[in-house]
Amino acid sequence: MKSRTFSTILTAVLLALVPAAAQAQQSHTENFTTSVYEDTLNTTADWNTTDGELKLFPFVPTLAGSYSTPDRALGVAVAGDHAYVADRTSGLLVIDIEDPDNPTLVGSYDTGGSARGVTVSGDFAFVAAQTSGLRILDISDPTNPTLAGTYDTPDWAEGVVVAGNYAYVADRTSGLQVIDISDPTTPTLAGTYDTPGEAHGVAVSGNLAFVADLASGLLVLDISTPASPDSIGTYDTSGNANGITVSGNLAFVADGLSGLQVIDISTPTSPTLAGTYDTPVAAYDVAISGDLAFVADDASGLQAIDISDPTSP
Repeated sequence: MKSRTFSTILTAVLLALVPAAAQAQQSHTENFTTSVYEDTLNTTADWNTTDGELKLFPFVPTLAGSYSTPDRALGVAVAGDHAYVADRTSGLLVIDIEDPDNPTLVGSYDTGGSARGVTVSGDFAFVAAQTSGLRILDISDPTNPTLAGTYDTPDWAEGVVVAGNYAYVADRTSGLQVIDISDPTTPTLAGTYDTPGEAHGVAVSGNLAFVADLASGLLVLDISTPASPDSIGTYDTSGNANGITVSGNLAFVADGLSGLQVIDISTPTSPTLAGTYDTPVAAYDVAISGDLAFVADDASGLQAIDISDPTSP
């Protein structure tokens, strides 16, 4: 069974290395009983014919390109060939990333407040702009974003995520604000939940919203009825919960000086700590891609953390 499993993996690796037209001539199956087909030059792997293993090396991120924004880049969303950057007092910046080695500015919009978070849905970018609340921008022409609608939240809009016809805004001391965006030109308040701390980040998965509530840690809300969110679970992280993302049954919390906190949410009413990783400075935001967590860690920049075993990042 082991040989069959690794043969399948190896075949996939080798097929990816050659053009489709040549695959019929160059593909083969390796059962690790010999080293005849061992190719250490064209595969980033550790061949172990003795133990019957093929080990892929850990992913090492490298800088492909950069763009120096005028202020402080505090949030980013990617859609197609464009990155949408929340750049504090510079508002929303639209960066063309078709050539990752040479990103270029193609558009911008002065949101009027300090742009802190951004998400994209369809032809619209939703910006959490602190004192200016929620800004909804039409980005059908990325080179010329235009204002489609606004909603002035009670406090400072720090983070935003969109699910269906609703935008969920982390609004500091005003907690979670649920905004109906079925008509983006006229957003209206659908519901609120006054969190015990300061709502700085929010993620949505199915009928649940997960709020990074600063000193109060992680808050789990039932949003099956968006007009009346209901708290069903909490986990008091050891630091200040600034940012959050959810993947499967795990919530990943950027927890300030406590680094990355991995919370098991398989039972949303009773979240439990699954694992932690103490980043060098202070974790402010986090994104997940496959088995990697990318943490925005203040002065230490981007930290790429292996979460293939979430209990031991």
